[in-house]
Amino acid sequence: EKEVIEPREQAERVGKTVSELEGRYTEAKDKFDKEIEDLKKAKMDEVVKLKKEFNEALAKAGDH
Repeated sequence: EKEVIEPREQAERVGKTVSELEGRYTEAKDKFDKEIEDLKKAKMDEVVKLKKEFNEALAKAGDH
């Protein structure tokens, strides 16, 4: 009976470890996905700002 209990306990520990690792993986992935989205948004905001500044400078140069 002890021979059956030990492998079962080991299997349960492995299952718990896998669950913990999956949780950490998901948490890290979600964090990095958010960081990537934030960087994409910041880049797009910068592009919009620079385009606006360029158009304003172009319009100002055209007025002279």
